[in-house]
Amino acid sequence: ARVHIFHNASQLSAAWRQTFADGRVRGGELARPPDMLAYVSR
Repeated sequence: ARVHIFHNASQLSAAWRQTFADGRVRGGELARPPDMLAYVSR
């Protein structure tokens, strides 16, 4: 799995939008906000 470190809110926001878009394309399995926070903090 890729590990991303976000230095500012704009990077996190962009990644969140990309994750949302990717989830829709793959069939609607979207990460919930707590899941995203756990992913980012790893």
